[in-house]
Amino acid sequence: MYIVLFSIGLLFNAENSFAQWDTTWIQTYGGNRDDNAMDMVVTDDNGFLIIGSTSSFGFDNSQMYFLKLDSAGNIMWSKSHGGDGQEWGTSVIKTSDNGYLGVGYTSSWGAGGFDVFIVKLDVNGNLEYEAVHGGVDWDFAWDVIEPTPGKYVIAAETQSFGNGNSDGWLLQFDDATRTIDWETTIGTEATENLKSVTKGNNSDFFAVGLGHSTNRIDDDIMLIRFSANGDSLNSYFYGDTLLDYGNDLIQLNDSNIAITGVHEVSGVNPGIAVLKVDTLGGIVFDTLWSSFQSSEGMAIMEIDSLRIAITGTVEIYPGNTDIFAGYTYPGNYYPQISATLGSLDEDQGIAFQFLGADGFIFSGTTNGYENSFSEILLFKTNKLCFTDNNDFKINKDSSTILNTNALSKKLVEVKYISALNEICIQNSYENFHFELFDLMGKKIISGNLSIENPFSLTSKNLSSGYYVISAISMNGLQQIQLLIFIP
Repeated sequence: MYIVLFSIGLLFNAENSFAQWDTTWIQTYGGNRDDNAMDMVVTDDNGFLIIGSTSSFGFDNSQMYFLKLDSAGNIMWSKSHGGDGQEWGTSVIKTSDNGYLGVGYTSSWGAGGFDVFIVKLDVNGNLEYEAVHGGVDWDFAWDVIEPTPGKYVIAAETQSFGNGNSDGWLLQFDDATRTIDWETTIGTEATENLKSVTKGNNSDFFAVGLGHSTNRIDDDIMLIRFSANGDSLNSYFYGDTLLDYGNDLIQLNDSNIAITGVHEVSGVNPGIAVLKVDTLGGIVFDTLWSSFQSSEGMAIMEIDSLRIAITGTVEIYPGNTDIFAGYTYPGNYYPQISATLGSLDEDQGIAFQFLGADGFIFSGTTNGYENSFSEILLFKTNKLCFTDNNDFKINKDSSTILNTNALSKKLVEVKYISALNEICIQNSYENFHFELFDLMGKKIISGNLSIENPFSLTSKNLSSGYYVISAISMNGLQQIQLLIFIP
């Protein structure tokens, strides 16, 4: 059963014991181009660390971005990590050795179009290591936890491995050896992913995302239970014949699992899924919070033993989205508090933290608040999910940014050297086979490449214009495509 609730601003009267707090604020962060937030943690000094992406500071493409703030939202330091391609940070945690670990994806290094990107920092943001893992296609990391010291379990999706177009993917990465301990794919011939993972009570894991139950082609919320060594134990699916998927989950103090994401019901706009199930997959409650053009739950947490809180994004009207903030009644699944936070432009809620008596902090991305590009957006609210006023502060990160990529250039590069009219390869221990296509997809020539033996086009009588080079390593693990212009 779905409960459809209509909300703009405060829906229900709050508890009288909740006071208004005067330490609230609205702030944005970024440089001179697009910057985005994807996750956030509270740090030991009562500040905040945000992970996301930055295209500012002279980078040709986006880089993984770490932004450290103090408790008042002032910038302490920021670091970027990436190469010549595109990088995004999607999840960050405090580690047991007092550092930080961020995960995301990269197209600068690795075996395929995108690969899982892992970056470890010390408490001051200094780089400890970077690691890349993936196959010849597109692979993305979405969430990370540290269930035991030095072991990081990552929820991901892969197009390189598994059964279908995209499969759910769970990996364990070892801090000491900087290698993968185990990895498991979950999927059919359709599209699956895992967006979030949490540790269970019995050395097991629960992960949630999008999937397909037997003999069903519609998208459902997919919940998978894994053993301690990554074996898939149970699969559960929730939804009807329309679009449903999970974005985040937690295990509650009562051992049940709480999930948020998207539910779509016939005749109702897609809304925020609020789902609670037991450890055997049985539904305790399954509701829909909605009334806007569309809405989506992005993060969920337990703020006390009786309340679940959720943040996400709501579309108030076409072209205007806001951060959603809300939590349930004690022991119930109806929203006791429901608020929207944002500008008159597009604002997206991604992550949040509960600060106890000091209220909440919500993070996301905005193109409002007098910014020309997308910027990182933070709302520090009271316990009612409101700020005292609508004043805001714009923080421009222009001096503290430091590009600290240890992998200083692509592991493998295919280049066309116009002065020599040669196709060559650099930074590879493997030989490559390549094919040259025109823009209509017609194969023109093919050949082999190595560092010692470039391929000369001098005698090939090629017309001036654009061509596509597709190169694959002889072991089949690395594939590269390059657009070139032959004068």
